[in-house]
Amino acid sequence: MAKADYNYPYTAKACNIIASFCYLCVTLYKKNNLSVQT
Repeated sequence: MAKADYNYPYTAKACNIIASFCYLCVTLYKKNNLSVQT
């Protein structure tokens, strides 16, 4: 249990970074799509 508790913050941090990166990519993609269509 101690090992899992020790690894959890790192895993959560990595997930947050990946989620932020995906959100940024999607946002940029949508902006590019809109500007191309207009």
